[in-house]
Amino acid sequence: MSTELGISRIVNMAAGSLMTSQELYGESITILLITAEDMESYDLSQHFDEVTDFIDKGKEEGAGVFVHCMAGVSRSVTVSVAFLMKYCNMTLSEAARQVHSNRLLACPNVTFMRNLFNLQKQLKEEKQKKVLGKS
Repeated sequence: MSTELGISRIVNMAAGSLMTSQELYGESITILLITAEDMESYDLSQHFDEVTDFIDKGKEEGAGVFVHCMAGVSRSVTVSVAFLMKYCNMTLSEAARQVHSNRLLACPNVTFMRNLFNLQKQLKEEKQKKVLGKS
């Protein structure tokens, strides 16, 4: 997979599943393992910085980054949207549309959507502080 698609970094949002072994991916792959539950009681935002920074570092290095969970519907989608919001300056709506256009099954659970709304608010506040600080 890594040679054909240029992928050299993987984010596994379902660590603890069967797909966590380095042997499955090969030595040339850098893996970030996150044990996250796809449950409405789980706060996925606790992983946003670690995951989005890992993806950004890979992109800076010119690496292809593959983000997955068990079904590719909620956890991986949520952190992919968070990355686009944080590093590509997209709104939640823009980022969600972008991810959905590439993954039609994309459907974060209610709590994960709330996490993304909170991230959007946080990013907006940070942006406003920067603008005010430069005035």
